[in-house]
Amino acid sequence: MGLFDLFPLKLFAAYTTSGLLTLTGVEHGFAFLGEPTIIVGNIYGQITDLCTGNIELIVLFAAILSTFDRSVRNRLWGCVFAAIAVLALNPLRIFTVLYIGNSVGWATADMAHEVLFRALLFIAIVGYYFVWYVKSHDIMDFVRTLKSK
Repeated sequence: MGLFDLFPLKLFAAYTTSGLLTLTGVEHGFAFLGEPTIIVGNIYGQITDLCTGNIELIVLFAAILSTFDRSVRNRLWGCVFAAIAVLALNPLRIFTVLYIGNSVGWATADMAHEVLFRALLFIAIVGYYFVWYVKSHDIMDFVRTLKSK
């Protein structure tokens, strides 16, 4: 185990992915084989540390928190919304790979896994940071609106 226990993030990713598979009618199983594991057909997809979105979160948090031309409050809210975005996108990425494997084939799913992992890493970091930076003043207006209700 490292500095932080990623098991709760693994469970979140695994259970959310399992829910998406259930919603789309993909037969699957769930087991704990050292790691939370989703079983689709004869494929055992272990949810490991890399499946948690922690890399995306760390890089995003570092980029946002080091943007000194934004207020501390704005940066902290940027991190909150970044965590929500990554935690929403990450299980969708895992689901997509398993769905493709079940529907099209596991060779295609393996290619999608490699492409989606890297694409999500890039898109989540660069895309979210760009939107946050450009819209950060609008985000604070949104937060103030939530507080006033």
